[in-house]
Amino acid sequence: MNEFMMWVVCLKEMANLYLSHWNAEEKVCWRKKFDGAILSYEEGVNVPLAFQALWQALINANKVKLPFLIVVSDDNLVIWHYYLSQLGEVCILNSQNRKAVLQNTGFSIVLVPHSDIKLLQTFEENDYSFIVVENFDCVATTRLFKRLSGQFNIALTKQKFMVDRDYKKIWHILNWTNPGKFGKLNDFPQFDRDHIDNLCNPYDDIWFTYDFAVGEYDLDKDQEEKEKLEKILSDWAKKNGLPSRNSTEKPTRKRRLASARTAKGKRLPKKRSKQGNVD
Repeated sequence: MNEFMMWVVCLKEMANLYLSHWNAEEKVCWRKKFDGAILSYEEGVNVPLAFQALWQALINANKVKLPFLIVVSDDNLVIWHYYLSQLGEVCILNSQNRKAVLQNTGFSIVLVPHSDIKLLQTFEENDYSFIVVENFDCVATTRLFKRLSGQFNIALTKQKFMVDRDYKKIWHILNWTNPGKFGKLNDFPQFDRDHIDNLCNPYDDIWFTYDFAVGEYDLDKDQEEKEKLEKILSDWAKKNGLPSRNSTEKPTRKRRLASARTAKGKRLPKKRSKQGNVD
């Protein structure tokens, strides 16, 4: 795989900013060193907005070209669709359009919900500038991602690996974003422990954290913005025929009435209360 550029855009909305150099006149900064990156984030952070801002800046600066492939959780399909539609035509992969998408026939941005990830089994190294996978820790060990790769891969995760050191998942995440740079799986646990014991982070160039400082926000105003966004997303889902993001309804289950008779045809005795009354 050819090395690609790690693009970082300077925006006020981004709390954590990583720059390859400082130049006030250069709004888009980059490094040509790695094949991919990992982004950890907390619940509640608007990651789709950050990517929309990043890619919009890159497209405007003619630094990157479509198409993109983004694998998202089913719950976040609407919010990704909403923000990425501002960049170009968004296609949600399904069994009907799979063949056309595989051939890259005019699709700018392809969204794949986790529930349909099996449709990517026939995909290989297509000409995608970016492949982004949300909750990559949930699918990291699947065979699919041994061959599915773009020019630059980004794995998103909310799992706290410093608390739960799952070496197999960590290695697969690292190996998908930067193949071959962290040795073999069997040797990785010792490699990782040696660095942790010496308070050394060998992943700081490719593993980033995206968060925000709570002290910089008016929490009441932030709650108002969230409610406003939820209303926008609800309307967007209806307009585009997408499943409602806020739907909490569960399919109603009809209770089966127990038969009053046993398999032998005998009637079951009626229950009596403590007072002796028949219920």
